[in-house]
Amino acid sequence: MFRYFIRTISLLLSFAKVSQAEIVANWTTLNFQWSSTIDRLAALQYGYYVPEHNIITNIKVFNDRIFVAVPRWFHGSPASLNEISSDRRNLLPYPSWGKNEAGKCHALQCVQSMEINPRDGTMWVIDVGSLSILDHPSGRRDLCPPKLVIIDLEQNKIIHGYTFDESVVSSSQNFLADIVIDPENERAYISNTIETSIVVFDKKTMRAWKVVHPTMRHEESARELMVNGIEFDGETGIDGIALSADYKTLYYSALNGKTVYSVPVEYLSTDTSPSTLDAEIKVAFERPTHSDGMIWSNRSLYFGGLQAHEVLKWTPDSNNGSIEVVIKDSEHLFWADSFAIDEKQNLWFTTNKLYEFFTPPLMNFSQGADANFRIWKIHIGEDSYLAKTVAGVSTALLANYLLIIAMNMLFFYEI
Repeated sequence: MFRYFIRTISLLLSFAKVSQAEIVANWTTLNFQWSSTIDRLAALQYGYYVPEHNIITNIKVFNDRIFVAVPRWFHGSPASLNEISSDRRNLLPYPSWGKNEAGKCHALQCVQSMEINPRDGTMWVIDVGSLSILDHPSGRRDLCPPKLVIIDLEQNKIIHGYTFDESVVSSSQNFLADIVIDPENERAYISNTIETSIVVFDKKTMRAWKVVHPTMRHEESARELMVNGIEFDGETGIDGIALSADYKTLYYSALNGKTVYSVPVEYLSTDTSPSTLDAEIKVAFERPTHSDGMIWSNRSLYFGGLQAHEVLKWTPDSNNGSIEVVIKDSEHLFWADSFAIDEKQNLWFTTNKLYEFFTPPLMNFSQGADANFRIWKIHIGEDSYLAKTVAGVSTALLANYLLIIAMNMLFFYEI
């Protein structure tokens, strides 16, 4: 009986243990899964595919499927939303090549970020709408309006679409950077970096509006950003955002900033006066380094430490919270960009050497060079902020617990 008890407890505790980080996939140059070799060669010849213009930013995971965003910042990006192939080698345009066709407004143009609602298996995707937004000398091509689309991951098709009004998101100035969703109230919160605003989308009413505040701008004291000896200075405003697991509080910060702010979502409305918003926005904590994306689990806020090649987590407590290092790797962890947490309590994140990508010709795309883009996974023993729970435990994890107990009861009776 005692041996059965110890066996069960040890197995249950193994689910909560933080494991070693694993590099799930890596690329020196991103490879797309073409219909044929001829198609790939033609794309290279005519400039539809310029390998050194493609970078992975956002990542989301659902039922062992991995999705990544490849924003069309420069010309030569064949598909902006992709699913990673089962062998982890290629990017498959998602939901299809046709739905990623550049210059066609019914298709995805420049995807910066997306979020997956695990409760109904839908992906909410934000599309800047413009092409080559950082290209020189050809410049930004504002061919389509910015939009949000919702994709059914079982049917692999777009089921909803919403085009943002010009007064909410500018078609020529926007940089829709990151998105979080409230699955219970069917709302999305989106950071718009260039316009330094938070965009709110309400699916129930099919309305959207923006909220602007000085805390969404860059911090002058944090303009200087140096990674691996490379200067990456700037005035980039609000970038990473995260939603608490009770969906009541939104957290945000500027890329060129170290302060993480919080605001109750009830005040992100068109009815909130500037003075009320001023009073409700609080400093949550100060980061030790610059950071890009971030994500809430059901207990902690995870974010990158760009200069220190780290991933960290902040856990609130009565003394303004504590910051811990989750992983540090000075040889491989270069610019933790975006994060996801799956139903098995794994934290996923991308690294992409963004400081080199924007400083050509520093990024080495030659065959045999070190990987520029990596997808990481580490077990953290915490649920996603989106996980459906029963008495505070995710339904997926609860099923695992019950399975372990059932298996060990069989083991106990056999002995």
